[in-house]
Amino acid sequence: MPVALLEMAVYSSLAMSHAWIEDIRRTMDLCMACEYNESELPNASFNQAYYGSFRRISYGYPSSKRRAQLKRDLRTARLIVDSSYHDCKPLDKLHDKFDKALKMLDKWPLSIKTPGSRKRKLPPGTFVRLDHNDDVVGIVFSHDTSKEIVTGYSEAGHFLVGSHEVTIMKKQPPLRGFRPMRLYLPYCKWTCADGREVLFNRDYNPIWQRSADGVVSPIQPDTHINYNKSEHYYNDRTTPYGGDDNTLKKCRAVLEEWNVVHQFPVLFDRLPDAIERGDARLLSPKGCLNFKKTPVMAALEIKRPLL
Repeated sequence: MPVALLEMAVYSSLAMSHAWIEDIRRTMDLCMACEYNESELPNASFNQAYYGSFRRISYGYPSSKRRAQLKRDLRTARLIVDSSYHDCKPLDKLHDKFDKALKMLDKWPLSIKTPGSRKRKLPPGTFVRLDHNDDVVGIVFSHDTSKEIVTGYSEAGHFLVGSHEVTIMKKQPPLRGFRPMRLYLPYCKWTCADGREVLFNRDYNPIWQRSADGVVSPIQPDTHINYNKSEHYYNDRTTPYGGDDNTLKKCRAVLEEWNVVHQFPVLFDRLPDAIERGDARLLSPKGCLNFKKTPVMAALEIKRPLL
């Protein structure tokens, strides 16, 4: 798999050919997941390949030498793909994505607006579509106009893209209608020694708890849980926000069984504050957990139930 070469091309210069290369990586990850079962490729090995070993670095305008190297990396990756698969429609689609990524490199920086060129800053809370996939709607957390970088949150979680990769939605939906699957769908269930059960989302935020006698109640997302047993509903190959309908049905069935399918977890109360501060970490157990209601949050109050 040409993952390492693709990682070099993507993260050496974040904005350059970013959307097309990310599409290629997702396609190759999906192929790898379909071609090997868990006995042939354990989840630990799959996750290592899926997440990779790269790190994000700052990018700037690449020199002609650097651009030529990136193009060589892309062509090498394409050769590896071609040597691994027979001619087929999926391979033709990959070829098209490689061609478009190379074309973006040829046009750089003409096809990308220079830093500071956007006339106005995208305010936090603006709904946008991600250009690499019009079906993906996200909400802006911050917009760095000096680097033309937009951060936000979508169904699959936090995103970071170039400002040229987002399109402002003409009709802005209400904030309380924004319900990312990653936040409210259960990823796993923990069972405690006293018989209590706790549902967690993909970021391991507790979202609901059920007592030993069957009473379901909300739970704060920063609650520490000691558990004896765990049950997972999906893995990174079968995410509901990645398009797996079976997983989506399974997760919804769990919420139905808990009688909370039409309710929001307490975690959603943090969303307006996270948007105002431009800090997606507030929605994650690794972020700031000192939560205070702000004037903006009060104005954008989310009422439960609302799903």
